[in-house]
Amino acid sequence: MTFRVVSIGVVLFATLALAQPRPGGGGGGAPRPPQPPQQPAVLKSYVETHSTRLEVELATFIQKRAETAQADASYLEMQIDLRILQRWLIRQIIEPDPYSDAQAVMWLRHRDMNDLIATVDAWSTAQRGVLPTRQQQEAMAAIRKVTFDMKPAEQVAALDALLGSLRSPLLAAIADKTAKAPEMRPVIKKVAAPADPASHTEPAEPPTVDQLSTRITQLTITIPLRQQLLSAVAATKSAEGEEKQLMLEMLRAAVDLAGALQSNLGVDASTRPQIEANLGEAVSLYSDSRLREAGEKRLKALAQYRQLAGRVSSLALPPEIVRALAPAFAYARENPNDSAKVLGAIDAFAQIESQLPTIRPPAGIELLGRQIEAQFKQLLNQRAGFMEDAEKLKGTGMFVTSPDDLVKRIDAMKQPIAMIDVLKRQPQTMATLLELKPRPTGSLERRTTQSLVKMVDDEAAQSFVQNLDLLATTWTSAQKSLANKMDEAMVTKYAGSTWGAFETRVRGVVTDAVNGAAATGTIDAAKLESLQRLLGMIERLRTLAALDAKLTVDAAVNRWADCSLDNDKLAKLLDSYRNDFAAIVTATLQGGGDEKEAVRLAKRYQGLLNTLDRVAESADQCQQLPSGPVGQIARFATPSDKAPFGHVRYLSFATDLIELTRMSADADVETINKMQDQMLDRLNKR
Repeated sequence: MTFRVVSIGVVLFATLALAQPRPGGGGGGAPRPPQPPQQPAVLKSYVETHSTRLEVELATFIQKRAETAQADASYLEMQIDLRILQRWLIRQIIEPDPYSDAQAVMWLRHRDMNDLIATVDAWSTAQRGVLPTRQQQEAMAAIRKVTFDMKPAEQVAALDALLGSLRSPLLAAIADKTAKAPEMRPVIKKVAAPADPASHTEPAEPPTVDQLSTRITQLTITIPLRQQLLSAVAATKSAEGEEKQLMLEMLRAAVDLAGALQSNLGVDASTRPQIEANLGEAVSLYSDSRLREAGEKRLKALAQYRQLAGRVSSLALPPEIVRALAPAFAYARENPNDSAKVLGAIDAFAQIESQLPTIRPPAGIELLGRQIEAQFKQLLNQRAGFMEDAEKLKGTGMFVTSPDDLVKRIDAMKQPIAMIDVLKRQPQTMATLLELKPRPTGSLERRTTQSLVKMVDDEAAQSFVQNLDLLATTWTSAQKSLANKMDEAMVTKYAGSTWGAFETRVRGVVTDAVNGAAATGTIDAAKLESLQRLLGMIERLRTLAALDAKLTVDAAVNRWADCSLDNDKLAKLLDSYRNDFAAIVTATLQGGGDEKEAVRLAKRYQGLLNTLDRVAESADQCQQLPSGPVGQIARFATPSDKAPFGHVRYLSFATDLIELTRMSADADVETINKMQDQMLDRLNKR
């Protein structure tokens, strides 16, 4: 690809720095109000330079009128008209707010006009001596008419209207009036999540009046509530039209509520009678059309309980557990501000409860089995404590708990669960670490056994067992990562090193950590951090390699009205990133390095990566868009007001602007870096 902006021919001076508000003058005066962002100087210079160049070209073409043959006069006038359009279009670039989507659109359309002028010039030369057809003459006249009625177009909609009016005449003049000139933009594909056939169920039909009547007779509810519901059934059967439908919908909601009350979902013995009474009142009032508003109000007040009951039902807890937790559910209903915290803790409790069968250890008398059993007992103790705390949420005096107590109990339950997982992995942990042949021989096994014996009452022993597990799992992940070797050219390009250097450093850190554990009975936290930092650096390196692969864009994407990208310009964007990252990698391989800085660098370029992902995904669709004169005209006339892909338009505009600045003899590295930083920040926010 080539940079399509017409050569400037003069030296441009550029700066990205926006005008900053200056403090007030001396004497303690008030500061001046903030000034609006200023247009980049490089852009203003570009507009002025190209406007002047076009004026010179226009003067030359106008002077040719006297010497042009009659057969060629229409072609000459069209060349003049398009340059007048381009001169107007270039001047629109600096009308919108700096760096806005409107400015990006103006920039892209002026580039399209550059291409179109070159095509028309070549076509006019080829047509020399051939009289245009009547259709062509009418089309050229329509184009000419537009040039006499061009007004400032600060808004994209106004630009769309003007350029759209040129689509048909341009096609009729230089291509084919009947040619298909679609909007030059890929379709956004909405990918639906694949359906799970096993979980697919047909939606249940809502119950009929007769089904509701049967259900009511089966409910274990108070006699007054049952009678009121059955009366509502009779009223529903005798009603007609809209009234029948309203009564039926009310009955369905009321029976759902009654069913939840029968199961004591989210209620305790003290609150259920009042809710049943409220439901009976709501049904009786709603059944009388003159009092429907009052009944509907009461039903809405019960909606919160209905939602709570639905959530309780979805937890799939055994009935006895639901009954035991009834005070907590009642507390959540009565205290909306704490409801989320209480129900969140109960959700977590339900998840742990469902895992108990897999967590429960098999009978065993060996050391490891005894330790797993001890941890499971701690879990059961905390589980019982959670149930007690839930019951006391509605307590009084000193026998009362808070939602925070439930959250603390959940955290306390998670600790023995995590430790049980560590203990179950312990045989594999030892096998993994012993492959490294730790020195002194036999010492690691001995120290591990001692720690297992003492770990119930000794935090240092428990920490040693946990850190051994962390070291083994991290080393296993490292081996998998190192086995997936990267291209050496990419490693050298972005890390200034070799893949072998990473392998040597990772193995060295793990070996040092294992030998230290065998010798001292502790694991150096710095070694673990160094290992994790190295693995993080490798993942950053993979991200960079993926980004590098996306920097080569398919030429077809530039048929897309929102896209105008050049591979050489994109490659330059990574120069500073590559240098910074290589410095961090070098320090890391030497035992230092800052993983946070590497992560920051990766995040800095994430928006660019996401944008290039979208461009790459659209390449196949862009291949189907027309090329040649028809494609140029269609692209030029594609509307952009409120159109998607603003991030692609901005990237296309920003890379051109940076390149213009780079072309300036007075441009400095700091200015270019600031422009790149601004572009990356904006892409990250989109």
